Amino acid sequence: MPDNPVVVIGGGEEDKVPALVTEFSIKSRSPGDVEVVQTYDKDRPMFESHRNPTLFSLVRWWIPQLRSFKGRAIYLDSDMVILDDIGKLFNLPMNGRAVLRTPDPSVMLIDCAHEGVAHWDAWKIRDAVDRREMGYHDMWGSTNYTALEHLGALDDIWNHRDTYAAGETKNLHYTQLNRQPWRVGNEHPHEKIWTKELLDAVDYGFIKAAELPESPFYDNIMLMVERYDHRRFESLKAEIEDAAKSATT
Repeated sequence: MPDNPVVVIGGGEEDKVPALVTEFSIKSRSPGDVEVVQTYDKDRPMFESHRNPTLFSLVRWWIPQLRSFKGRAIYLDSDMVILDDIGKLFNLPMNGRAVLRTPDPSVMLIDCAHEGVAHWDAWKIRDAVDRREMGYHDMWGSTNYTALEHLGALDDIWNHRDTYAAGETKNLHYTQLNRQPWRVGNEHPHEKIWTKELLDAVDYGFIKAAELPESPFYDNIMLMVERYDHRRFESLKAEIEDAAKSATT
């Protein structure tokens, strides 16, 4: 029997709501148990002062150590909606490879016990960046510190970057920081998919409505909900207001 999927989601503190939407999308479409590790609240090397566009850039190279160099794990960014059973990705044949990844390594399937990742050390990478021995894009590199013979490719249906094909896309990745609708408030061609996922997560109690105002993206999120369904916007707004009143009495 295959193991239950393990997924590590990379995100900073400000990414809590998007990261939870990603987690909900995984769990709501997977028939079995899935272990999801969120990193927005973890004490980890990516919260140090290294000079990267996102605070969680080093999570992917931390995973083998995080998993005690045992078993498999999937790495995902926190700006995704998974649209199929994540077990299909987790149980893909790796054919002796240490890592299967899309060209943009925001989706990676890692054999944490493989010799090809035994040398991964996120702290050393962080220190090299801080000493300016490598830049952000050098850090990614073409091989992710892994010999080419230990690398394999994932089908890009697991990483459709700001594109969506019905019945084909397994992971919709809102990849550009200046286009993520919850971050900038601009209408995204596929924002309805993310907004529906958020509202479903709230309806199921996976994300508490009362916690939404804590997000730095709250105003943009509410704009998205209003564009999606004005009635749902009004009911969600009332729910948030009632929760705030209850908290003060």
